[in-house]
Amino acid sequence: MELSLIWAIASILVYSACKVCGRSQDQCEVKLLTKDSTVSVPFGGHFTVNCSYTCDKPVLKTRLLKSNETNGPNWVSYRVLVDDWEKSGAACIHTDYDGEIKISNITIMAYALPSNVTIDLQRELEEGTAHSITCTAYDVAPVSFLTISVTRGGDEIYSKAIDGDLTKGPTTVTEIYNFTASRSDNQKDFTCQATLQLGTVPNTTVQSPSINVRIIKESGPNSSGNNRGEQMDPIFTKILAVLITSSLFYYVY
Repeated sequence: MELSLIWAIASILVYSACKVCGRSQDQCEVKLLTKDSTVSVPFGGHFTVNCSYTCDKPVLKTRLLKSNETNGPNWVSYRVLVDDWEKSGAACIHTDYDGEIKISNITIMAYALPSNVTIDLQRELEEGTAHSITCTAYDVAPVSFLTISVTRGGDEIYSKAIDGDLTKGPTTVTEIYNFTASRSDNQKDFTCQATLQLGTVPNTTVQSPSINVRIIKESGPNSSGNNRGEQMDPIFTKILAVLITSSLFYYVY
């Protein structure tokens, strides 16, 4: 009788433990402590992946080199080295007793701001004639996130999103903007800007030195010098008429 009672109590305890265990696994949650699904990191830099959990500690799976594991109450963090130009995944993974996998992942992308941005533009431009501005961004990646723009007096007058291979490393990119010089360009500062469109990453714009432009009035029949000459034509016409009249009068008499 006592043995049967012991077995009954043991069975109840095992059953209860299993229910608690099952409920614990059902409530298990693993997540990354970041609001972004993709993060951008300077090439050669490090990123810390933080995993929180409500069950057993998860493991981090990534092809990036990881180090410096740090543990806390229901969280673990890993430091990864971002040294690959291809996008890399990082995932916190937990496998329960039934083989069910709970996973939370993030995409890590390396980038490099331009090492330099230059502008090629003549400082004296003839009004009404065609000219070009050449902008060059050096050693920038990934090119597919690059935008090159031109500003005049601080205002953007041209912008171009560049197409390129996401997986390539640093590349030099040149963009040409053609325009017709006008009086409104006179004494204005022109600059080239290269911007990596990386979402929440701040300060991703690199700017060239500025060039201050002077506009020269166009030469030809409509130039100001010729206009002054045209304004004097009536005076010369009257003088010429007087001389001719005097000459004829002298010849007749």
